[in-house]
Amino acid sequence: MAAWISLISALAGILVGGVVTYATSRSQLRIEAKDAYDRALRDMRIPHYQQLFHRTYSEVAWLEQFGGGVRGAGHVVRGA
Repeated sequence: MAAWISLISALAGILVGGVVTYATSRSQLRIEAKDAYDRALRDMRIPHYQQLFHRTYSEVAWLEQFGGGVRGAGHVVRGA
């Protein structure tokens, strides 16, 4: 009788361990896939943001050069 109890306990432990391992592995793979997608999306966005920054910076420099004020963060920046 004791052999049956230990055999059933071992099988139950193996089954529970397998289910838990599957669930955690699946969750980890989902997180890694999301992170990889976010990194790829960021890498595709960077060149566009850099172009936008250069355009915005040149407009701000132009406004400062010709005496216009640039509004931002609650204050006015004036050209030199």
